[in-house]
Amino acid sequence: MPACLVEPAHGVPNFNDRLIRWGSAYGLAFVGALMLLTATVGAAGTMWLYESESAVGNYHRLVASLKTIIALETDAETGQRGFVITGREEYLEPYTFALEAMPAELENASALVRADSDQMRRLVVLRQLIDLKQAELARVIDARRADGLWAAQKLVSDNEGKRLMDQARETVDAMSRVAASNLVAHRRYAELVRNVSVFAGLVSAALTIALLVLVGKSQRRISRIRALAADELAKQKDLLETMLASIDDGVLATDGDCRIRFLNATGQTLTQRTEKEAIGRTLKFLMNLRDADSGAMVENPVAIALREKRAAQTPDGTVLITRDGSKRFVSAYAAPITSRDGHVRQVVLAFRDVTAQRTEKEEHKLRDGRRTQFIATLSHELRNPLASMRNAVEVLSRLPSNPPDAKRPIAVVERQIRHMQRMLDDLLLVARLTSEAPALQHTDIDLRDVVEDAAESAQTALDARHQQLETSGMDKAVYVHGDQVRLAQALSGLLLNASQHSPDHSTVGVFLQHDGKDALIRVTDEGEGLAEADLEKIFEWFVQLARPAGELNEGLGVGLPLARQIAELHGGTLHAASAGVGKGSTFELRLRQCDACGIDSTKTGHDLSRAHPGLRSDIPSVTEQPGPILVADDNRDAADGLASVLRMSGFVVETAYDGISAYDASQTLQPPVLLLDIGMPGMNGYELARAVRNTTWGKRAKLVAITGWGQDEDRQQAAAAGFDLHFTKPVDFEAIERVIHGG
Repeated sequence: MPACLVEPAHGVPNFNDRLIRWGSAYGLAFVGALMLLTATVGAAGTMWLYESESAVGNYHRLVASLKTIIALETDAETGQRGFVITGREEYLEPYTFALEAMPAELENASALVRADSDQMRRLVVLRQLIDLKQAELARVIDARRADGLWAAQKLVSDNEGKRLMDQARETVDAMSRVAASNLVAHRRYAELVRNVSVFAGLVSAALTIALLVLVGKSQRRISRIRALAADELAKQKDLLETMLASIDDGVLATDGDCRIRFLNATGQTLTQRTEKEAIGRTLKFLMNLRDADSGAMVENPVAIALREKRAAQTPDGTVLITRDGSKRFVSAYAAPITSRDGHVRQVVLAFRDVTAQRTEKEEHKLRDGRRTQFIATLSHELRNPLASMRNAVEVLSRLPSNPPDAKRPIAVVERQIRHMQRMLDDLLLVARLTSEAPALQHTDIDLRDVVEDAAESAQTALDARHQQLETSGMDKAVYVHGDQVRLAQALSGLLLNASQHSPDHSTVGVFLQHDGKDALIRVTDEGEGLAEADLEKIFEWFVQLARPAGELNEGLGVGLPLARQIAELHGGTLHAASAGVGKGSTFELRLRQCDACGIDSTKTGHDLSRAHPGLRSDIPSVTEQPGPILVADDNRDAADGLASVLRMSGFVVETAYDGISAYDASQTLQPPVLLLDIGMPGMNGYELARAVRNTTWGKRAKLVAITGWGQDEDRQQAAAAGFDLHFTKPVDFEAIERVIHGG
């Protein structure tokens, strides 16, 4: 059998070793408990002996006090009789002295019996008898002084004074007997406690001697066990160091003063320091951690673990400056080892070289960025011809000489252009969402505005199928904290999905309601319905379910996944439900309500500036500034087409096909409205907008960007350049005309 599988003969304590160790521990605990018990009994005995001696003293003092009370009352009676017989005042001196001394003596007796309620009641009776006796003596003295000897003798002859004195003596005797009985009981109990204390002391001494003999014997055995344990611990330490030396991560250990006590081979390679150089030095000598971008020093996780007594790790983008000055991206994690009292004894730091992973991540990010940029560029390049076609179709649709048969093909072309526009928008957004989460513009919003925006966006698709949009719950504000544009985009996707999968002349419903602490938007349709197996599949990217025979799928299969991702970015959920195929579908968008939103609950009209975050909302009305409209675009077809549509709407329009020409024309015309492309030669749209804003007349003008670039950063750049609004090609002519009219 291999040696590593053989159990050592003395490596692990056997049952007898453990029994002796446990017996010693429990024995010492028992001796301690017994000694504590003995001390407690001894203390109790001493206390009772003290109380017994105190009780003896109290008994003698009480008896003496009671005798004094009777003696004082007897002296008072003697003085009264002498005065009655002789009529001389000097015979009243004992009486007067007794009256003065009696209250103090009664108070002394009261203090001695205060702890004994029965004795206290007897003393109260005695006090009352003394008071009555003194009152009787006073009446006799007053009678002798007022009416002479005969009147005083008459009062004495009724024996009331003798009766009161006898009762007082009986009460004193009763109190003396009770005090004597209590004294005997105290002495007996004290003697019992003394005997128990002596017995407990003897038993404790005997057991202590026996257990000390056992402990002395077991200590020798325990010493041998400890020696074996120390040897085993040394072996485990060697094993641990061998394991740490062989792993791919750098590992070091520090003491409570942040000085290095161990550094494995990988750590030596990463830091370019030997263990001999590192031992005893601080981490500052070994590890120089910096932020890769700013070069600022990064606090070592070991310092955080020592200070805050918790695990800590380096932030993303941390580099280690090695001995030769080279930089390696590292990820480090420190964990404290604390003692039972909470003091950090050591900290273990594990760190690894993540340069390769970081490089791969950056390359992946670069590839995603290139893909997004390619799709954005492709979208821009496709939007320009779409805009030209959209303008041409709009011109054709407005010609009064069109034959009736032309209306349908014009509508088909217009509908397909809108369809391609939506696909471009979806494709661009999907590219962004799959590469990184977009930044949301969180504000306090009323979901009624979201419903209104989404309905406006989907209205064209609904009208094409002659479908009715039914809304409910729009009479009461429902507030959430979120990005209104993104939420409207998600809801618009749900409406378009409902329209696409419902028959013509059907109804699509949008229901807004409170549901506890949540806000709920339900979208219902009367369409194809869903099988239970498809309720989650439809939220996967690019998935399109089979349609009924003869019907084709529209779109790219991104609307529903996009809507769910937007809901989740807001901390909400989106789920589908259906009674089955052919029975319609229901989509529930659930968001957390905003209880503390400070928004006026009064419903107002839709403001176009809400759809363009970062752009101006205080846009001047053109009706106050009549004049020509300037359209500038390097794509002549797009510029001429848009100008033609606007002229057919009654506007005066001038065109320019590059930035410099547009600037020169603007200085001559000083138009109240400028519709500008962004990517123009000579001077781009941003530069042109800044130049116009620097003029006196340009501060009042309305600048509208009409471009193929439609990402959030494009809108932000437009706002920074001075544009009031930003539209993505091809444009909605009704929206453009509302803007021009100041709507």
